[in-house]
This record gives sequence, C-alpha cells and structure tokens, in this order.
Amino acid sequence: MVILVIKIIGIVLLVIIGLLLIALGYLIFAPFGYHFGMQVQENVTVDASGYDALRFACFKICSTSGVRTRTVSLFWGLLKKVKVSGGSDDDEAKNAEEKRLIGESTEDNSTEEGEPAKGASKEAEAAGADKADKAEKVKAEELSLPQKATDSSSEAATADKKATAEDAGDDAADKADGPSDDRAEKPDDPSGDADVSEGQEAFEEAVTEEVSEEASRQPDDERDLFDKLSDRIEGSMRRIEKSANKLAALEKELSDPRNRAAIRFVFERSILLLSQIKPQIYEADMTYGFDEPHLTGELTGVLALCPVMYEKKVRMVPDFTSDRIYITGYAKARGQVRLYVFLVFAMKLFFSADCRRLYKRFRRGIA
Repeated sequence: MVILVIKIIGIVLLVIIGLLLIALGYLIFAPFGYHFGMQVQENVTVDASGYDALRFACFKICSTSGVRTRTVSLFWGLLKKVKVSGGSDDDEAKNAEEKRLIGESTEDNSTEEGEPAKGASKEAEAAGADKADKAEKVKAEELSLPQKATDSSSEAATADKKATAEDAGDDAADKADGPSDDRAEKPDDPSGDADVSEGQEAFEEAVTEEVSEEASRQPDDERDLFDKLSDRIEGSMRRIEKSANKLAALEKELSDPRNRAAIRFVFERSILLLSQIKPQIYEADMTYGFDEPHLTGELTGVLALCPVMYEKKVRMVPDFTSDRIYITGYAKARGQVRLYVFLVFAMKLFFSADCRRLYKRFRRGIA
C-alpha cells in the first residue's frame, strides 16, 4: 500500500515537472507575435498588440482622438478586461452629473406643485398682515414729521440768540483790552527756532548715515557678485577638465585591440538580434502632400532610400498638386519574437572574455 502511494506521488510529480518543462519550452521557443498599425483619416488611430502562438494570452492597446483603450484577454478570450481612459470618461462623468442634477430639479418642482392648498392660504394671509403693518407704520411716521420740524426750528432759534449774545460780549472785551493784546499774543519764541534747527540737524545726520551705509554696502554686493561669477567659472572649468580627462581615457581604452574587438563583437551581435526581431510583413497605402511641391519631392526622395518602400504591399503616393499639408491612409507592420534569441545574445556576451574585460573596466570607471 505504501509503495503504491509512493508510486502515485512520483507519477504526479513527474507529470507536474513535465508540464512545467513544456511550459518553459513554450515560453522560450514558441514565437510571440506583435502588430503595429496606424490609420489616418479624419482622426488618427494608433494600435499595437502582442500575442503568443496559440493566442492563449493577448494584449492590445488602441488610441483614437485622445481615448486610450487597453484590453487583456486570457484563455482564448474567456477572461477579458477592458480599460478605457481619456476624454470619454470625462464626458461620461459630465453627462451622468448633468442627468443627476436634472433629476433632482424635477423632483423639487414636483414636490412644490404637490403642496396642500392650506399652506398656500396661510402664506397669503401672513403676507396681507405684513402689508397692513407696514401701512400703519408709514402713516404714524407721516403724522410725527410736522411735530419734529417745529421742535427743530425752535431749537435753532434759541441757539442763534445765544450765539449773538456771546459775540456781543466778546466785542466789548476786545475794545476794553485795546490793541496791545494782539502784540502780547505773538511774542518772540527763541526756543521754537532752536527746536527747528535741532530737528533739521538730526535729519541731515540721518541722511548722511544712510548714504554712508549704502556706499559701504555697494562694494560688498559687488564683491559677492564677483565671487559667485568666479565660483561658477571655476566649476565650469573643472567640469570641462573632468570631461576632457574622461574622453582621453576613453580614447586610450578604445585604442586597445581587445576593447575594439569587444565593441565590434557587441555591434555585430546587436545587428543580428535586430534582424531577427524586426517586422517581417509591411503593409501601407498612404497619400501625402505639402503646400510646396519641392517639399513633397524631398520627402519622396528620403522615403525612396528606405528598403521597406519596395515591399509588395507598400504603396506611397505623393501629391504634388496639393495646396495644404495632409496625409491619409494606413500602415501596418507584423513580426515575431522568440525568447531564446535574447538568451543566446546574453550568453554570447557573457562568455566573451573581451566583453567581460571591457564591462569590468567600465564598471570601475576607468573608461
């Protein structure tokens, strides 16, 4: 019985290990496809997608007029998640808020229309009572106005009489005293002149002190500005000298045959890697034009240098009679990527002695 259980456990473990190895081999050697597309009409639509060979998992992103849509699907589309971001979310939120506000306003109106008639009659009675009270207050104020006017006129008359009596008494006193009082009222005051002179002297001293402080402060400011400029110039010179030393060290390292061989090896392997992951299928049908014919011709000449333009499904039509800048049509590119290509590239760089030596020297900061 125990042996049977051990056999079952071993079989299960072997099955699990076998499934893991199959999954690992699928990830390493199975091709993963990718697709890029662009369509230009009234709006510009850009999309990109990636998927495995069996379409077990797929990822797609699309952008149109600022609206971005991301879609992730698993198990051949049985599990799917879509996320939309951009202008559409804002518009939907605004529309929902407007609908909510409209609904609340209609509910308020319906409740106001459905109030009982008794409440309306009570409000009308209260308004009539307020109007009657206001009318009575206005009449009382009109009756009290003549009485207030008579009281104010009598008070003004008594005040005028008192003022005339006081003026007569003052005139009599002035005649009795004579003209000598005017001279007595304006005696010479030497102490006032002394105070004015002292205040003027103090003001002049304060002004001279401020001028001297500004004069002493100006050289300090100029000295600080000069120090800042000199520090910046010295820092720039140090950075330039440091860069020059690095360039000299890099030139020295590049003159080493082993380092040059390592750089050549990395460059060749990178070109080979790009050739293996570049798109294999190109499709395009586009029409373009500028407001100036010579610009259209120059762009056509630049495109003619690209080997992609000579693919069978690529069609680029220049418009030399256009009076505006435009481009319409679509363009697509498809390709495949295998993970083992990157693994082989990394392993070759790792087992290259020249590459390891160059990497260590760069890491130490010599080059």
